[in-house]
Amino acid sequence: MSYSVDAERLLRQFLEFVRIDSPSFEEAKFEEVLTRELAALGLFAKNDATGREGAGNLMATLPGTDPTLPPILFATHVDTVEPGRGIKPRVEDGIVYTDGSTVLGADNKAAVAATLEAIRYLQAAKPRHGDVEFLYTWGEEQGLLGSAALDPAALRSRIGFVVDNHDMSKVVTQAPSQTTLVATYTGKAAHAGSEPEKGISAIVAAAKAIAQMPLGRVDFETTANVGKINGGSARNAIPERVVLEGEARSLDAQKLERQVATMTAALQAGGDAVGARVEIKWQPQYHGYHLADDSLPVRIALAALATLGIDAHTGSMGGGTDGNHLVAKGVPCAVVGVGYAEIHSTRENIPVENLRRTAELIVAVAEETAKQAG
Repeated sequence: MSYSVDAERLLRQFLEFVRIDSPSFEEAKFEEVLTRELAALGLFAKNDATGREGAGNLMATLPGTDPTLPPILFATHVDTVEPGRGIKPRVEDGIVYTDGSTVLGADNKAAVAATLEAIRYLQAAKPRHGDVEFLYTWGEEQGLLGSAALDPAALRSRIGFVVDNHDMSKVVTQAPSQTTLVATYTGKAAHAGSEPEKGISAIVAAAKAIAQMPLGRVDFETTANVGKINGGSARNAIPERVVLEGEARSLDAQKLERQVATMTAALQAGGDAVGARVEIKWQPQYHGYHLADDSLPVRIALAALATLGIDAHTGSMGGGTDGNHLVAKGVPCAVVGVGYAEIHSTRENIPVENLRRTAELIVAVAEETAKQAG
C-alpha cells in the first residue's frame, strides 16, 4: 500500500478516549473532548443536542480535494455499555485489554479514534476525494437512539459506511429488525409460610411463560431473548408483581412477526396458568435492511479492503447498527469492521494492528469512492 498512518499516535489517542467515561446517556463529556479534537484539525462539529445532558449526534465535514466528487459518510458511536466507568486499558503483546473490571470501549471508540487519524492523513497527503462527513452518534447501545433521532436533512451524503463490526474481512450487507418486550405480571400477595394458598405468584407466571418460549437462536435468521426479570418484595412473600424484559430479532420480517406472536401467546398462557394478569408491550426498535452485493457502498468497501490485502466477503449480522436507521433515512450504508473481540464483556480487546488497519480502511474507502463514483 502507498500510505500509512501514525500508529503510535492513534494508539495514544485511543487509550486517552477509553479512559473518558461515556456510558449510554452520559456521552456529553466525551463529546466535548471529541469536539475539541475535531476543532484542532480544523473541523467544526455540530451537535444536534438530541441526547441527554448536552449530548447529541456530532456531525463534522472534511472538505474534499475534488468538489466534483460526491460526499460520503462515516458513522461511529460514542457510547459504551456497562461496566464502562473508570476503564483502565493495558497493552500486552500488541493487544489492548482492560484490567478485567470493565469493558474496554473499543466498541466503538477504536473507530472514533481511527476517524481522527484518517482525517490527519487525508489532510496531509491530499489524495483525490470528495467531502467526507463524519457522524458520531449517542445512545447506540440502547437501541440505536441517536441515529433514530437524527434529522436526515443534516446529511448530504447518499452513501455511507458504518465502522462498527468485529470482523474486518466481512462487509455487512444485511441486518435484522428488532422489537423489544416489556411484560408486567400482577398476581396477589400473601404470606408464603402461613397462607400461600391465598397468593398468586407473579414469578411463577413469568417462569411458566419463559419455559414455553423458543429463545436463543430460534433459526438461522431469528433470535430471541429474555434478558431481565425483576419483582417480588420479600423472601417470605408471594410475589405480586414481576416485570420481565426481552427482545426478538430476525432478518425476515414474517419470521419476526411469528416469533413475537409465539412469545405473546406464551406470556398469556403463563398468566392464565396461575390466574395472574399480564400486560404486554412490544416496541419496534429498528427495521432490517439488505443491500445488494453490487450496490455502490458495498463495491467500494470490498475494493478498499482488497487494497489493504484483506480478502473480504459479504454477509449478515445478528445485531443492529446505526446503519439500520441511516438506510431507512435514505443513506445506504455498508458496515465495515474494526477488529475488536469479546465486546460487551470485561474480556474485550483489540489488537493494535487492527486500530491502524481501521484508520487505513477509512482512507482507502475515501480514495476508492473517487475511483468508482467519480
